[in-house]
Amino acid sequence: MNIHFYDDCDNIYTNHIDAIKSKKTCKLYYQDAVYDKVNWKADTNLSLNQLYKLRAQEIRDTYEYVILFLSGGVDSRNVFESFYYNNIHIDEIVCVGAFSQDKYRGSVENNNDEIFMNTNTLLDSVFLPNTKITYIDYTKLFTQPYEFELIKKYEDQWAYHLSYFKSFHLFFWYEIQKHLNIDNSMKTCYIMGVAKTILNVDSIGPHIHFSERDVTDFSSCYSMNNLTRENFYFGATNIATEIVKKQAHLMLYLYNNTENKKEFFTEYFNMYNKYVYDLKNPLIMKTRKTTCAFFSHRDTYMKNHANSEIYKIWYEGLQKLSNDIGLYYNPHFSKKYYITWIYKYEYNTTGRKMSAYVELYLDQGTTFNNIINLTDDVNNTPINISGYTVTSQMRRSYYSANISANITCTLSNVANGEITMTMTAANTANIKPGRYLFDVKTSDIYNTISRVLEGTITVSPQITK
Repeated sequence: MNIHFYDDCDNIYTNHIDAIKSKKTCKLYYQDAVYDKVNWKADTNLSLNQLYKLRAQEIRDTYEYVILFLSGGVDSRNVFESFYYNNIHIDEIVCVGAFSQDKYRGSVENNNDEIFMNTNTLLDSVFLPNTKITYIDYTKLFTQPYEFELIKKYEDQWAYHLSYFKSFHLFFWYEIQKHLNIDNSMKTCYIMGVAKTILNVDSIGPHIHFSERDVTDFSSCYSMNNLTRENFYFGATNIATEIVKKQAHLMLYLYNNTENKKEFFTEYFNMYNKYVYDLKNPLIMKTRKTTCAFFSHRDTYMKNHANSEIYKIWYEGLQKLSNDIGLYYNPHFSKKYYITWIYKYEYNTTGRKMSAYVELYLDQGTTFNNIINLTDDVNNTPINISGYTVTSQMRRSYYSANISANITCTLSNVANGEITMTMTAANTANIKPGRYLFDVKTSDIYNTISRVLEGTITVSPQITK
């Protein structure tokens, strides 16, 4: 799967460091072509547990050998239960950590207590006679740092070739295939339980988006020979997208029924874990989650090894990165997917009309149609657009001198404020694939010009011509 970053001029950057160095506003490309086609307004009739079961079975039917990375956190615990309690076989469960570095059980110094207290207790309580259980202690590998592919290949440039996080254990995850004892002739996947669907609300409405912290954490390489990474929740299949949508609608329901909106976001993860996951085996304890991009709580023990070769390589790599872009950078996010769409005039306190923002999707070489309904936001009634003229254009950026396409706009229902935007298949065939900006402007009978809609149109390439 191709994960990359892109700016408003459709320049593509293959990693987040290049995107940062561009000094432009960049978005994360993560399955855009898939998620653009989701009808985010329509909630599914299936329950989350039914969707989790379907997703587990989908993965089982797709691969000959299925590996689940069980961290001890709530996300991967729910993945496990989706398989186990629906009698769907997991071939291997793998637990990874700095196990030899904790002096006693009950410690949270290296995030291992999630394994010791949660995962071990769970695995002792279930019956898995045909599932292989594997523990990998990656700290044993750090005595020979130049055996890591990342360091061997890039030396002090290693930080430029990792994902958002830069801590020690990512040296291991960069080459995860090397540490799994699998048959390369079998179609194999490893399942990651990342991550939670985060609801946000802006001036346009409630939406979700993806963060590079989630989809590139641990390993941003999604396909290696015959081994594939499967994000259980954030997958690219119809079932996976229905899971994200269902989770988003559930959190929106909770948001709408929470009087104190600030409290909703403060308690978001507690509410999420309670309502989005219906665990039969709740967690015994929780550890701290990493907020620092370059040093994880999982690697706390490395503070006691500041004189080691691996620590020196890590420090020099970060120093080089810091001199270039600094260490306190913000993550990139994907485009926003709005759960509710409302095309209308919006009035601010001065009565000035403000345009709505949308992200549209267009298949090259096909007929394009999009309907706008203009509504007076003060009294929520349709605006009569008799005598209006409407124009719309697509351009590569705000500063492009050339028009990429003209969109035909007709008054399809004057009394109800309905405008239809169209382009013929012949016209869209001439638009190059990529991401474009567009807006829609109206001129009323008094020659007052207003921008009623703006946003992006992503054009995907045609195959049949």
